[in-house]
Amino acid sequence: MIPVNQTISNSKNGDCVRACVASLLECNIEFIPNFMGNSNEGYAQAVKKWGDKLGIIVLDIATDNVDIFQGIHVMAFGKSPNFEDCQHAVIYCDGELSHDPSPSKKGLLGDPLGYTVFMIKNYSIVRNLIKASIEYELSELWFYDEISPGLNENQVKFLKKRNEEKRDE
Repeated sequence: MIPVNQTISNSKNGDCVRACVASLLECNIEFIPNFMGNSNEGYAQAVKKWGDKLGIIVLDIATDNVDIFQGIHVMAFGKSPNFEDCQHAVIYCDGELSHDPSPSKKGLLGDPLGYTVFMIKNYSIVRNLIKASIEYELSELWFYDEISPGLNENQVKFLKKRNEEKRDE
């Protein structure tokens, strides 16, 4: 897990979930969609649908079952200490706060209400996501066809533009 901080901090479309997913997948936040406010189905379903497209199993775990994931970083969610009547997502490992992506770094208000585990089924696509994120340059367009189901149109345009700029240098 590599800590990634959220870029939007508000109660409407804050991207703490996006930052947690980027942290767990060890990639730049720009490669992960903001699941808040972009869907009528709610962020949990949006994360699961996105994960399905990339070959990632997104599994919600009840608080009494999290012990089976000892030594594994998981996304925890609970009450936000920053916004009333809002939930917040953070990273936990072994029952302890490991990373809070918010600027306040206050964690959760009380104990987590639940956990989400990410299990990779199709590592080749996720590996490409991580590789592109680390290098931040892309040399082959085949990457877009493989990864684009998990990215929105603006993210794909950004990657293609970045690739073209690199080729022109």
